[in-house]
Amino acid sequence: MAKGPGSTIARMRRAMTLVEIITVIGIITLLLAILLPALSVARGNSVWAGSQNNLRQISTYLQAYTTDNREYLVPSQFDYSASPYPGKVRTPSPAGTTLPLGQPNQGTWTDILWTSGEFGPVVGSDVTGSPDYRYDSPDKAFYETRGDDVKNIFRSMGTNSRQAVLDGQATPFGAGADEAGAPGYFAANDFFNARADAPGGGKWWTSGQIKRPDRSIYLVDSYFGEVIPTTDEAWAAGVANSPTCEVDFRYPGNLCLMLLLDGSIRSEPRWTDLSDLLNSRQLRVTGLHLN
Repeated sequence: MAKGPGSTIARMRRAMTLVEIITVIGIITLLLAILLPALSVARGNSVWAGSQNNLRQISTYLQAYTTDNREYLVPSQFDYSASPYPGKVRTPSPAGTTLPLGQPNQGTWTDILWTSGEFGPVVGSDVTGSPDYRYDSPDKAFYETRGDDVKNIFRSMGTNSRQAVLDGQATPFGAGADEAGAPGYFAANDFFNARADAPGGGKWWTSGQIKRPDRSIYLVDSYFGEVIPTTDEAWAAGVANSPTCEVDFRYPGNLCLMLLLDGSIRSEPRWTDLSDLLNSRQLRVTGLHLN
């Protein structure tokens, strides 16, 4: 007697055995194990490429500022409060902000470029006091409430991998830039600090005073704030997760990005200390005006 398609024998032939099921699951697991790391690397490379694009745009704005201001370079920090006509540079801190955003006449390179590039106003509608970021680039109080609601080329496409716990000053948040997970900082080399209270009294530099712009670091990835001091402690990267190093190696391959004054971008793996950076890699953090 012929067996039809609905017979017991036919059903048994169509069913998968336990061994076959285990084999399929094993193949799927193997494929996931192969694909997930590749996807993670691809995402990391996309973040790395996006951050490079931000740095290229920053370089354009830096050059435009220098061209429009008698070849003066954008300072890492400034303080116009003693000026006869200080103007309004920063948005006052909104009421209830845990860490102050800074005085209206003080700020960093990001505030200058945000203002000169006419990126604002962006209103922090959910922040107490609703400050509009017309004269200074969005920072802590903004990101806590608006998250990725603003595209800010002055921050990395990656995130801060750590939270600053150092004593001292993390610009612009005073005692510490507690922004782990927020868009990562590009920190300006504080060699360009123009504040009167800076070590050495501060100084405005012109492009003609920089002897090797192709070796001179202006920006570097950091988790600590918008500027990075020229101390060995801030640049000492020889020990992973050093409590003093402010450079953030946030990209695949343990890399950080830096923008040099000639507009070129470098991807650098972890170095040992400041002397390693200066001597072995021939990059300049200090003495940019020297041969």
